[in-house]
Amino acid sequence: MNMDQISQHTDAKKLLKSLQEVLKSKKITYADLALQMEVSEVTVKRLFSTQNCNLQTVFKICDLVGISFFDLAALANQDKEVDYVLSEDQEKFFAANPAMFGIFRALHRGVSPDKLAEVWKLSSQKMFKVLRKIEQFGLLEVLPENQVRIKAVGNIRFQHKGPLARAILRPQIMQFLDHVDVVLKNKDVCMHSAEVELSKSSITELVEEIHALGAKYRARALRDKNLLSAEQLQSVRWLYAFAPFETNWQQYELKD
Repeated sequence: MNMDQISQHTDAKKLLKSLQEVLKSKKITYADLALQMEVSEVTVKRLFSTQNCNLQTVFKICDLVGISFFDLAALANQDKEVDYVLSEDQEKFFAANPAMFGIFRALHRGVSPDKLAEVWKLSSQKMFKVLRKIEQFGLLEVLPENQVRIKAVGNIRFQHKGPLARAILRPQIMQFLDHVDVVLKNKDVCMHSAEVELSKSSITELVEEIHALGAKYRARALRDKNLLSAEQLQSVRWLYAFAPFETNWQQYELKD
């Protein structure tokens, strides 16, 4: 297959099918796209029906509908988890500036800089400085009028024992558990805790299932992010922790 040509290759079909899903989710018709591309609607329909176009056209459509080619590729490869793991320098920056990490995560989820400036009560000039600072670490590109192009593709991950985790993870876990206590009766909330005895094979199976479940829904999160607007998404958090462990009950005083 010509390197510049998208044709009947299986991966190419997935790419164009995902592009159709993006158009549908953003309520962009073939007529709308044709108008933006300055071609006929028939041309656009033929492009998707024959599944035959060059990469330059795909890049152009991605720009017009507001999705990066790399996010589109990740969406087409939806069965595989795609993560963006922060570098050591990026983690150190965010560990020293947790608020910056909160703003970046919101931008990554699709919240507009203008909306964030309103929420954080930042002037346009201050917001610009924040964006420029994050840009220095290669996570986004600042565009005119405080708009951004996100360069970090995939779900944002950081090392469990890295500088960012040390700065924010434990306090946030306690906040999360306190919140779960309050909302536990809600239908969209669950919490399971148990201390039982299992064989080595059962332990191995449980660990594998936990990893698979996390991977499944991280992949689903990436898909939802690319197909839905920020307003249609709800921020959620889960915490899995499993280890061979036996509670030391002798830490408690035996009372008469």
